[in-house]
Amino acid sequence: MKKLKATLMALLLLVGTTVSAVNLPKDEKDPTTSEELSELLKSPDFIVEKKQIAHVKFMLNEEHEIVVVSVKTDDAHVDSYVKNRLNYHKINANLEEGKVYSFNFVLVSEN
Repeated sequence: MKKLKATLMALLLLVGTTVSAVNLPKDEKDPTTSEELSELLKSPDFIVEKKQIAHVKFMLNEEHEIVVVSVKTDDAHVDSYVKNRLNYHKINANLEEGKVYSFNFVLVSEN
């Protein structure tokens, strides 16, 4: 009986450590919100002379499209760029429709 209990305990420990050591690969088709936003905002079509920061507020509509609520920045080019790149683009992020989200967008000079 003691051998059976010891064997069973060793088997449980082996299975438990094996299961906890398994790393499931991240689903490549489920990017995070920041990755999706970064992809939409990369490669600006104007020259960035100095570091620009924009505080962006957005929400999702019923079609899961981004609706930019506001862009707070000192540069009109950045404001226009963010709105043109984000407004009405669909994203796969698991965000609540109608709720306002915000993030900071930083443009840095390539020099």
